[in-house]
Formats: sequence, C-alpha cells, structure tokens
Amino acid sequence: MLAVVAFDATASLASLAIGFNYEYSAFGSLLLYCVFGYWASGVRTILFASIVGALMGLTDASLGWAVSWILGPGRWEPGLLTLPTWALIALQITAVAAICDLLGGVARRYMPRGKRTQA
Repeated sequence: MLAVVAFDATASLASLAIGFNYEYSAFGSLLLYCVFGYWASGVRTILFASIVGALMGLTDASLGWAVSWILGPGRWEPGLLTLPTWALIALQITAVAAICDLLGGVARRYMPRGKRTQA
C-alpha cells in the first residue's frame, strides 16, 4: 500500500514538473496492481492476491488521492466531489485493483514455467 501512495506522489510531482496529464498515471497504477498480484499469489494464494488488490485500491482511492490532491493534480473543482461521488469512485477503484491483482495472481499460477535442471 505504501507503493501506491509513493507512486501517486511521484506521478503528481512528475505531472507538475513535466506537464503531462496526471490522468495517464492510472495506467501505472494498473500495472502496479498486476505486479503486486503476481507477487502476492506467489506468497499465498490467488484469493490473497485479490485481497491485496482490494486493499491497494482502497488505499489509492483514499490516501493516494489525498496526496495527489495536496500536491495539486488530483484536485476536483469545489463542490463537485461529494461523499457519495467519492464512495462510488472508491468502490470502482477498489474493484478494478482487486481484478488486476487477481489477473496478476492467475498469471503467476498458470503461466508455463521453464523446465528446471538439476545441478
């Protein structure tokens, strides 16, 4: 979850320094979710990977967004972001993150592996 917040902060600062559209950093978040899902299923199970994804998504939609908001690129116009709107967005991000981690976990479990040689 720290990786998500660090990524959001880095993407926000890069957006301000370089001037790219901050919304493109969503692709980096998706990649991050898949990578951690791949890792998590190696540590435990595919279900564990999906749970890790849900927690990462919730962190991204709350603390990660707050960091981006403070730094600048994640801000919404005043009055547009209501609690119900945020809750719906947080639910969507959490679900997408869980699915991405699940896909990363499935990739780890079911990808063919090279033959191991004995030394």
